[in-house]
Amino acid sequence: MHVSRHRALIIGLCTLLAGSAGAADAPAPWKTGASAGARTVYDSNVFLQDNSAVIAPNGEPANAGSMVGSVSLSLGATWTPSPSFAFDAGYSPEFTRYERFRSEDHDDHRLT
Repeated sequence: MHVSRHRALIIGLCTLLAGSAGAADAPAPWKTGASAGARTVYDSNVFLQDNSAVIAPNGEPANAGSMVGSVSLSLGATWTPSPSFAFDAGYSPEFTRYERFRSEDHDDHRLT
């Protein structure tokens, strides 16, 4: 999988969100978290076609399969300036790559 163009951004965000600021005896108003994941699966019908004679736009037959790999990251922060107010924010990119059909590769960016 080719995610090198995003490595610097991901490493920088992880470093930024790696800890909480504040004195040891007082509760910190900021809490941060990060997690990462990876998976590899086999997609037996990349173009979602049945067994009919229809051919995909790129000339691939129905039930064309490919190995699929994805890498994801989740970064989050919570700001709680008082017990009655909290603000949560997060960013979760996911990079998906198909071994056989590069046209289906995609990057998803989710903000919460």
